[in-house]
Amino acid sequence: MPSGSGPASSHAALYVTGGPAAGRALERFAAQRPGIERLTRDQYVASMHASDADGAWGVWLVVGLAAGFAALALVSTAAMSAAERRREFATLRLLGATRGHAIRMVAVETLAAPAEALNARE
Repeated sequence: MPSGSGPASSHAALYVTGGPAAGRALERFAAQRPGIERLTRDQYVASMHASDADGAWGVWLVVGLAAGFAALALVSTAAMSAAERRREFATLRLLGATRGHAIRMVAVETLAAPAEALNARE
């Protein structure tokens, strides 16, 4: 079957019931009109599943790009926040907090917003 033709690329479907007589009539109708293809329900469903699998990579590409941009925004925001809070971190260190305490504090604060967004329900 040439690319761009067949059931997966058609824009309309006609569902016919009626047994063998209807099938024969539909076969004659399709034979008189080029580009019309007679398929059983199972053949049509199989072609739609194949069409869906072919188009799924585009959806995953968009999801991947969105996740990448979200990660970039998260890292950028965390870096700007850390740069603006240098004095606060210095004060924490003077009060006895270790470097690990400060890193854990920033990590918890950074992950709180995405965790809340993922947990949000309407």
